[in-house]
Amino acid sequence: SGKAYVNALNKIEFVKTKKKPEDM
Repeated sequence: SGKAYVNALNKIEFVKTKKKPEDM
């Protein structure tokens, strides 16, 4: 589903930037 895809991207971004996706 789309949510699973977005969730995965958020996790990747969190690991790369070390910040919460919501702060973006």
